[in-house]
Amino acid sequence: MTTFYIYEVQGHKVGATKNWEGRTRHNFNSYSIEPVLLETMEGPDIEEFWQVVGDREWELADEKGYQRGKHYRLMRLNVLKSLENNEGRRKAGAIAGPTNGGIAGRSQRHVTFKQAEEIRSKWNGKNRKELAAEYGCGVGIITGITSNRTYLKA
Repeated sequence: MTTFYIYEVQGHKVGATKNWEGRTRHNFNSYSIEPVLLETMEGPDIEEFWQVVGDREWELADEKGYQRGKHYRLMRLNVLKSLENNEGRRKAGAIAGPTNGGIAGRSQRHVTFKQAEEIRSKWNGKNRKELAAEYGCGVGIITGITSNRTYLKA
């Protein structure tokens, strides 16, 4: 069973999350206001229950006079779709790559560790732009990899 948290950022919105601590930091960074926990829901981490959580989130938003945001179920499905499209690239620690301006210093992988090894083996000292185009990332990512500053195995 998973705990889902429904919260209010007073004067701004009602939201839902299963990561209370991370979402609290995010909302504080975004609004300079600590969110208020309205209620928790226990249930399976599956699409059908995400619908229930999202419906309750919208119900509370309506009661408190806030605009409805994107439905929680759709948000979760978009995250899953994004992970599938990125072929296993996920949020990671400092060894994964440079920060992408995310909240609380989290990093986002732009390529996988296997791809980073391929990039190092293909790099000839001149072709960073070509490698960036081939792997769908910026030249800065390639520079960090080829200079052994990022994507180092622990």
